[in-house]
Parts: sequence; C-alpha cells; structure tokens
Amino acid sequence: MSTHELMKEIQRLPIGKRLMIVQKALFSIQQTEQQQMKMAADLLWQEYTSTSQLTSFTSLDSEPFYG
Repeated sequence: MSTHELMKEIQRLPIGKRLMIVQKALFSIQQTEQQQMKMAADLLWQEYTSTSQLTSFTSLDSEPFYG
C-alpha cells in the first residue's frame, strides 16, 4: 500500500482512531530515537574511555577554575 493510499484510509477513520494512530506512530518514533541515541552514547563512551587523547586533560579536574 502506498503512502497516499494509507493516508486516504486513515482519513476515513473516526477521529478517535486517527488520534490513536498518531499517538502510536509518535511513540514508535520516540522509541527509535531513544534507541539510536543510546547506541550513539554507548559508542562515544567506549571511545572516550579507551582513547587517552580524549582523557588527557582529566588530570586537571582537581585544579581550581578561574573564569
């Protein structure tokens, strides 16, 4: 079924069912986004903890900061 056909079918539904479809679609998108963000964060964390060039300045963490 094409997107155009799908939209026509959705428009024929009562408003309550159309809202339910929108809610479920948004929830699905949010879940996908969260999974992708978690995967990206995990990859970045692995890179950060395994690459000494990225952590070389952590030795300065205890130094006072003057702005």
